[in-house]
Amino acid sequence: METKTVTRKELTGYASFGAILALGMVPLQFLNIFLTEDLKITAGTLGTILLAARVIDFLISFSVGGIIESANFRSGKYTPWLGLPRFIIYTGLILSFLPLPLPLFVRAILVIVAYLMVNTTQSFVTTVQYGVLSLLSGPSIDNRNRLAIAAVRLTTVATVLTASTSAPVRNAVAGIVGSTRSAYIIIAAAYGLFYIAALSMLSRVAKPYDQPNDPSRAAARPKITVKDMIRCVVTNKQLIIYLISGTLYFIGLFSPLQMVAYYYIYILHDPKLLLMAAATTITTLFSLVSTMIGPKIGLRLGRKKARFTGQFLAGISAVCIIFFAAHHVAVYIAIMCFSGLSAALYSGFGVSYIIDCGEYGYWKTGIDNRIVTNSLMNIPMKVSQFVGGSLGLYGLALIGWKTGMEVTPEFTRKFMLLLGGLPAVCYFCASFMTLFLYKIDDREAALYARENAERAKARAAGQEAAT
Repeated sequence: METKTVTRKELTGYASFGAILALGMVPLQFLNIFLTEDLKITAGTLGTILLAARVIDFLISFSVGGIIESANFRSGKYTPWLGLPRFIIYTGLILSFLPLPLPLFVRAILVIVAYLMVNTTQSFVTTVQYGVLSLLSGPSIDNRNRLAIAAVRLTTVATVLTASTSAPVRNAVAGIVGSTRSAYIIIAAAYGLFYIAALSMLSRVAKPYDQPNDPSRAAARPKITVKDMIRCVVTNKQLIIYLISGTLYFIGLFSPLQMVAYYYIYILHDPKLLLMAAATTITTLFSLVSTMIGPKIGLRLGRKKARFTGQFLAGISAVCIIFFAAHHVAVYIAIMCFSGLSAALYSGFGVSYIIDCGEYGYWKTGIDNRIVTNSLMNIPMKVSQFVGGSLGLYGLALIGWKTGMEVTPEFTRKFMLLLGGLPAVCYFCASFMTLFLYKIDDREAALYARENAERAKARAAGQEAAT
């Protein structure tokens, strides 16, 4: 079956969305520091607050695909979800950094509400993003890879920019206004505008392909329930394996992310995070190089082998952090560069994996749950945020971290074990699940996409003939 090739304009437009979005997310890297260092919320308390927010976020996000599939907006299936949500996210970002001296209970409610406004709304946006990729690529695996890899590369360029500038910008704004507490909300208001720009960009890319709905067929549109979504998962073994292995991987990724700023402040004695900015710039610059090299190696390996190899090498990197990175920032940078190269072997194909699982489910059962499946791409990340994110903060409380504490060799040893040990276990488990249980290789993925496209075309022709 003949398929079109993605144009340069479509490629650039789709990739630009992720890059602009990365700029908008800059304030979030300071959220835990703002809440603990500036507002003096303890690590354990913050872990509990964020755990509550993430559980609610997960429960809502599980229904995102069904909501999008069941909706009948006149203007299309995807673009309506990019209008009002951009302002909800922006408002949530501002609320996250309100510098007001509020009682703990009020602050906890505010953190939860703001978290949901940003992250739950983002679940709709990312589901739409994957749907737009499918619209642009059609059944072509080559188109999918080109779009996904271009998005990763351009997003990495944006990350390089933010890595080198975010901490200096924070310090400069704090110097002007007199405190970091007030500086954060100014940064949130400024960088949050990139969220609005990013969603506008994706809307423009999607509009030519996101055809308006026919109101006369509204009654015929399926209403997707939570039961339908659960059935979509339990009848698709490859989706289950992908979700579990992805969850393990993201737990390994998110647990140290909650602690890395404390690594610089307390282990490396870098309270202004300037050393962190320099190190992050180096690692993200190397990640940019990795996005040029890694996907080429990944294409040669095939997406399944690339995913296993990248996850396994990430586990090796985490083990090295435990034993070699305490007090040696150069070693830590080298390890993180290697870890970035490992991730680049398969991260460029990220959305393709969940699309493959959806195509497999449709091919196997004849029931088209591909949009619902796409929405589940967020589930490993959501679960990992409330498990891995909370584990990092609870782990800090467990090993005795307190704001302004004096660091001892014993604390350093425990901290490094926490920073690298949990990720290592998670990465290794994820890699072996991918190797032994995940069965969709490139050849089978192409088969499912091709036959499903032919099936959909035949079904559409039959419906047109019936009317």
